[in-house]
Amino acid sequence: MIELKIFLTLSLLALVFSLTKVQFSNNLRIIEKFIFFIFFIIIQYIIVNPKVLYYVAAPLKIERGIDLIFYIYIFLSLWIFTRNHIRLNMLNKKINKLTSKMALENPIKAS
Repeated sequence: MIELKIFLTLSLLALVFSLTKVQFSNNLRIIEKFIFFIFFIIIQYIIVNPKVLYYVAAPLKIERGIDLIFYIYIFLSLWIFTRNHIRLNMLNKKINKLTSKMALENPIKAS
């Protein structure tokens, strides 16, 4: 069990280190980095002390702590999916505007 905790801790540190190397040009804002960092600290605490999940889940009327993790995962997945969908739509609109502008500025002349 201790080997798994060490492995998960090292994996988590690698993720945090890779997150710090992401540039702002990759659409990752400082607030998102801060949220990820706090999230990673919470995950590390859960790795070290997994019984804390029960104490968090009990007031929420969730029987098992692992169910709480699944509920959080489902919520975050839906949030990320929606966020990515909105970003893709915005990029699609920008591409359409750019191609329309380029087509109007440089028309192909029929011969």
